[in-house]
Amino acid sequence: MKSNYLTTDLEIKHKGEMAELIQAFEQKEIMFNYDELEDGIWLANISAPNSLGSPSECILVFCKYISQFNGKAKDQWQNAIYKNFNIGFEVSNDHWGYESHVSNEAVKEAAKHNSGISITLYPL
Repeated sequence: MKSNYLTTDLEIKHKGEMAELIQAFEQKEIMFNYDELEDGIWLANISAPNSLGSPSECILVFCKYISQFNGKAKDQWQNAIYKNFNIGFEVSNDHWGYESHVSNEAVKEAAKHNSGISITLYPL
């Protein structure tokens, strides 16, 4: 089996509910999970649309959406205690390695929105 890119999820943690922020993403018809963890911390795991084919493309689309937030959604985004773009790959040991690129533009946009970037590897 060949290693490949799966998706990029946006992970957000907030002290207290973030209903307006979730509603802003719902309007973009994006899939997500939204749960209360513990001690009043809420986690949203928001999946990029399947039509996007690269980590950079997903990060840039998410950042475009975030830039359009206003009111309480914008406040909830700015006050989130954790914001991270998690890039997922399926990996195989059938070959020596797999390379994927995140553009400098995507890195700059993620940083502009105070977000980290992580990588998760899922074995095939």
